Amino acid sequence: MKIAVVSHMYPKEYDHVSGLFVHQQARALEALCCAVRVVSPIPWVPPVPARMHPTWARIRAAPKVGELHGIVAVYPRYLACPGGTFFSSSGSRMKRPVTKTLLDLRKTFCFDLIHAHTVIPDGAACIDVARSLERPLVITVHGQDVHHTIALGKRVKDEVRRVLLSADRVVFVSRALREEAEQELGTLSNAVVVHNGADVSSLREPCRRTSTSTGSWTVLTVAGLTKQKGIDTALRAVAEILERGYPVEYVVVGAGPERQALQSLAQELGISSSVEFLGAMEHCDVLRHMSACDVFCLPSHREGFGIVYAEAMALGKPVIGCKGQGVADFVEDGHSGFLIAPHSHEELARVLGWVFDHPREAAGIGARGQKVAVEELTWESNGRKVLEIYDAELRNREDRARHDGPSP
Repeated sequence: MKIAVVSHMYPKEYDHVSGLFVHQQARALEALCCAVRVVSPIPWVPPVPARMHPTWARIRAAPKVGELHGIVAVYPRYLACPGGTFFSSSGSRMKRPVTKTLLDLRKTFCFDLIHAHTVIPDGAACIDVARSLERPLVITVHGQDVHHTIALGKRVKDEVRRVLLSADRVVFVSRALREEAEQELGTLSNAVVVHNGADVSSLREPCRRTSTSTGSWTVLTVAGLTKQKGIDTALRAVAEILERGYPVEYVVVGAGPERQALQSLAQELGISSSVEFLGAMEHCDVLRHMSACDVFCLPSHREGFGIVYAEAMALGKPVIGCKGQGVADFVEDGHSGFLIAPHSHEELARVLGWVFDHPREAAGIGARGQKVAVEELTWESNGRKVLEIYDAELRNREDRARHDGPSP
C-alpha cells in the first residue's frame, strides 16, 4: 500500500522536533510494508524578511526535498499569514501547492490514500485533490484543531466542521478529544479513536544521577511553555513540597511564550534555586532527562493525548496528568499513574508527597505504567490500527465503485 502523508508539522531541516510523531507513525507504517511519501508545506518567506530574522532565513533556505530515515519528504511553499491571521483561509492558501505536489508525486508514486494531520490547514488543503483523484482521505486530529482552532471564531469553526465531514475517516488521538469535538461540532459518524505511540529507542545514557545517589527527588516536565500546560500549577506544588522539607529539584524542558512569566513566578515563590528551565532540545536529549527523573509531571488542562506521558511510562516513571484529558485514556489513577483535578496545586503537592513518602509503591505504579506503555502505546500498535483503517477505507471505495458500476 502506498500512502501520501500531508503535514505542515513534519520535521524539517530547521526544526527537527516539531511533528516528530508524524514521522514516527510513518516509520511504523513502512515497517508494516507500506510505502510512505510526505508532503510538508512550509511558509514562503520573501528575500527581504529573510535578511531581517535568522529564523526566517532558515525557513527560506530550507531544501525543497529531504529524507529522514529513508522517508522522502517534499516541502512546497505556501502563503502563510503572520500570527495566524486569516487562519480560516489557510487551507485554501495551502491547497494549490499541495495539489500540485500531490499530482506531481503521483506520476512516480501512485499512492492509494491521502492521510492529513490536522484539520486546518492540511485536511482542508487535501479535500478537492482527494476527490479528483478518487482517493480516500483520512485526517488525524491531534488536539490543536479542537483546543485552539475552533475557538478562533464562527467562520473557522464552520470550516473545521466542513472539513471533518468531508473526510472519509477522522482519527482522534483520545476519547476525550473526540468527545470535546462532538460537543462543539455535533456527532461525527466517521470518527474513530487511535492512540499515538511512544518511542524511547533513541535513549542511550541518562544525563544525571537519580535520587538514590543524590538524596533529592527530580520532578520533570516536558512541554511547550504555554498557559494550558499547567506549569504554573506545578511550580506552586513544588513550592509547597519544598516548604514541607522535601529535597526536590524541578526540571522543565521546553520553550514557549510563558517562559519569562514562569521564571518570574518561580522567583516570587522563592524556589528559583530549585527550578531549572532548560529550553527546547532534541528528542534523544529529552529522553535522557526523562530516564533520570523520579517523577514525570504535566498538569496540562488541555491535552489531546500527550506523547510525553507515554514516553515517561515506557521508561518506568510514575506520571501525573489531569483528569478529563487524553492521558486519562491510558492512566488509571493510583494504579498505573496519577490523575489530579486541573489547576489544583494542592492536589498535585499531595500526590508528590505521597510518591516521595512511598518510593516502593511509587516504583510499582511506574512498573505497571511501563507495562501499559510497552503493550498498548507503541508506534507499532498505532501503525497496525491505522493500517486497518486504510484497508477498510480502500475496501469501501472498491465496494462503492462496484455498486455504482462504470460511468456512462
